[in-house]
Amino acid sequence: WGKEMSELLTMQDLANGHLDVKALGEAANGDENTIVTTRTGNTYPSAERAINTMFKNGGLPATPFKTKALMTASALVDGKYAMVTDDIVNNGLYIKTAGAWVKSGYDPLGQAKAYTDLVSPVIKTRVTKGNLITNNVIKITDRGLSNNGTLQTGASSARAIVTPVMAGQKLYINKRVDVAGIGDVFSFFANDPITDTSQSPISHSKESFTDVASGIAYFEVAVPNYANYLVINTEYGSAKFTWAVHLNEFIPSFDLGQESVVTINGKGLITGFDLQQLSDLMYSELGYYDRLRESTKNLYNGVVVSGTRANKLGISASVAGDCVTQFIPVTAGQSYTISGLDMGLQVTNGSLILGFTGTTQATFVKHLAYLDNSGTTTVLIDDPTIKYIVVPITSGGRGTVAQANAMPLQVELGVEATAYEPYMYSGLTAKMLSGFSPNKGGGGTSAATTMLSSFIEMSKVRNDAFSALGVIRKDVGSTGLRYIVSGATAVDSTSNNLFAQTQITSEATRNINVHLMKTVNGVKTLGDLKATPFTVPSGQFDNPDTLNNYSDTYPLYSYVHPSIAYNATGVGGFKYWMMASTLPANNNGDSTWEDEDVFVSNDAKTWQRVRSLYEDAKDYTTATLRLPPHSLANTNARKHAFLPCPSVGDTIEISVPENNGAPALDRVNITLIALPWKHDPFIMFDGGFLYTYVSYHLPYADRTGGKNRFIVCVRTSNGIDWDVVRSDGSTMRLTEASSRTIFTKDAQGRYNYLAYFYSYNGSNPEIIKYGEGDYEFIYGNNLTTKFKGTSPYSFDFSTEYPFKGLGGGNHPTLMYTGGVLYQMNSLGLYSSTDRGVTFTKYDKNPTWMGGVAAYDYKKTMCMGVGGKLIYIDTQRLTTANALGVEGQFTTSNNINLMTTYEYLSVSDFVSKATIGLVDAYLDVQMVITNQATKKRTLKFYPAVSLTTMSSSVNNPMQRITIDSVDFKAGDLVTFYVTLNSRNGAEIQFGGIDIT
Repeated sequence: WGKEMSELLTMQDLANGHLDVKALGEAANGDENTIVTTRTGNTYPSAERAINTMFKNGGLPATPFKTKALMTASALVDGKYAMVTDDIVNNGLYIKTAGAWVKSGYDPLGQAKAYTDLVSPVIKTRVTKGNLITNNVIKITDRGLSNNGTLQTGASSARAIVTPVMAGQKLYINKRVDVAGIGDVFSFFANDPITDTSQSPISHSKESFTDVASGIAYFEVAVPNYANYLVINTEYGSAKFTWAVHLNEFIPSFDLGQESVVTINGKGLITGFDLQQLSDLMYSELGYYDRLRESTKNLYNGVVVSGTRANKLGISASVAGDCVTQFIPVTAGQSYTISGLDMGLQVTNGSLILGFTGTTQATFVKHLAYLDNSGTTTVLIDDPTIKYIVVPITSGGRGTVAQANAMPLQVELGVEATAYEPYMYSGLTAKMLSGFSPNKGGGGTSAATTMLSSFIEMSKVRNDAFSALGVIRKDVGSTGLRYIVSGATAVDSTSNNLFAQTQITSEATRNINVHLMKTVNGVKTLGDLKATPFTVPSGQFDNPDTLNNYSDTYPLYSYVHPSIAYNATGVGGFKYWMMASTLPANNNGDSTWEDEDVFVSNDAKTWQRVRSLYEDAKDYTTATLRLPPHSLANTNARKHAFLPCPSVGDTIEISVPENNGAPALDRVNITLIALPWKHDPFIMFDGGFLYTYVSYHLPYADRTGGKNRFIVCVRTSNGIDWDVVRSDGSTMRLTEASSRTIFTKDAQGRYNYLAYFYSYNGSNPEIIKYGEGDYEFIYGNNLTTKFKGTSPYSFDFSTEYPFKGLGGGNHPTLMYTGGVLYQMNSLGLYSSTDRGVTFTKYDKNPTWMGGVAAYDYKKTMCMGVGGKLIYIDTQRLTTANALGVEGQFTTSNNINLMTTYEYLSVSDFVSKATIGLVDAYLDVQMVITNQATKKRTLKFYPAVSLTTMSSSVNNPMQRITIDSVDFKAGDLVTFYVTLNSRNGAEIQFGGIDIT
């Protein structure tokens, strides 16, 4: 397997070209008086002098012609010689064979070139000791010899080797049969069989002998006239052969030969000097300006073997664009890092590293590892018999031989990729490479990669009441260190956390990629939690005048209190409707508040926000559906919310009934003295309408501290017209004017709201329909009270009924299906068959558990299309203090994020709550801080796991892009990565790269 050094040793070209090429030029162009003296002291006649001498001494009877055209037009017959003398590149001795003129093996120019080839390593390498078959002999895999010795192309079952020869050489050829069969043939050719596949073999004679001492049978063969190449089959079908070709004498050895001029990997000798010595000599004695260097770390010598593909069974013949490296020497027990590959030029299922005991296909041991999609892979040589590895470079159809030759591939000892060095290079080249990233792709065209593979173990679990602290194991993986957490089968959640930081030096948009693998009992499986982060911007956050610089620091999709509903008929053309409250993080002392957004979807994955009447259209807002108008809040972006909410200091009119001993109030004006809240929405379909319920807390001087609570019910049948629904079923169309009267009475004395609670510190309304005329309104932070009703708007709020409060954090959710009432809170899943008087808890938690620093917030769920169960989880995350000690967290700047999960059915959901969710995944929390801009941003990516099981994704670490981020120069990026194992599954984490 070889490659001419002219592409690799540019300094030799300067040195030997200064001497040998000069000699070749004198030999070709000198007159009849010229004697050429080579750099080794030998003398040689010029071509014209050699011709004259040959004729004077009765040499070959050749007819002279000034040009090749004149010779071709002559009437000379087959077997006649002719000499072209004045035609520059066509000069030389020819013989006419089969009607065509071909260069004679005795052509003096050819002999001069052959001599120069012998002494000039820049042009050719030559074997002068031992077997002509060396470690670097040219191997062809897309063609070979048929059983009669002719060239055949596209022969995937044939493999051959090619070695240069000279006419008249005496060769001694012996073979060893590795796998018996036909095809043990060799042939001679005039032209390079790599480029000229249509030529016929030159006939030759051979004699057979058997060596008495060794018992080895061999051939004695004279290289025929005009022959320049010997081709030998090494495979033909299933047959395999090992050959030895010795010059001038039989030697009973199959050991590979030694090249004494220059080897393909730069280790041979040139007139007593190795390459480094020659470079030093050129610098000190010959005046050349630079020295040639040999890399002290890059084991890849730049030799590209084309027409060869790597697969799990070793290497095999293929198309020219399939390129692999030469056999790269390695040591068992050591780790090696391969970098600089452009994975876009490979097919993934062929991107693997192979181990061999020797330098032939027959010595294949095993497939060691798959290349990582990042282009950088670390592999452990875990078999003591492995002495070499082969790495794929390009794949035909995606890459070319030229791209393979241009790739800055590096193979080095250790588990980290360092700056790229060619195998042989000059000092000037070293300067040019000083800015070369070790992770750049082919030709250095891909973006630089920041690879984080070394993390600090935090030995921290988010909540030890629900998750056990897992042990993190480490070993060497495809990207460096690999972190592994395997939980026990009986443990519902096992987790641990890692921490790492990196600095961004330049402004750019870069991808965040995680490397992971999930297995169950050693078998790769897909993740069970199908997580879809909810990222539709809020109407309050992405419109003007919300909070000062809010969008520069916080995500525009921070929501709490989601409520989802599904109906096969839908409203306004959408089957899924959802409401969720915004809750801004505290931003430099700004007030926080809650306002609702309304969203619609037909698959519970792709959502649009229902647009307010006061904002411009956006690509994620509905084209026709609109929120109701209002004028109660119109001074800032809160006017883009679903319903209006007054602010501190506003004066509004209210009317309330007598309640809990407090007197009734009729059409009184109150001035709000504390922060009013609008929160805890609920949404449901009934009778062709979409019903919504929102809680208000409006404190004023006489009624403070959680008193003065209103429940407002609003419905729509088309998503455009919205009506307030009173407890008697009458309605009031919402307009800008009527929006100011939702807390008071109409002209007939009817309250415009649904319910009023005085000194009842409740929230979180949930409504369950058990049947026609049979409704229940459940209320309270942890759902402790219920009221019975006959419609979605008619309830008897004077009589309370028991409902089993379960605790478990803020805002549980309910769902009634199949005669069972389910409740989900932060403690897990419960079921009731007596309408919530009693509940039974399931042993396992069927939902997401994990994260670094957060706590569960409101959840919601509904039955959806095709019997699927849609579950939406809200997490309140605390922004980590990335500028301090790892693992420390602040309690300010809370971010609330929603994620949607899909289950096959309620049975699937209950099954996972019964026997456990068998899954493993990563949670990635990223904090970006910048001292210069004083900005801090938090992003969260839950339940990151395998995304596909297709054959094209078979790396030991799957690389998944989780986000694209606009970074600024000076950004400090902190990653907190949670490794989660659920009920015995295993998660493997190989690091994060930023590209």
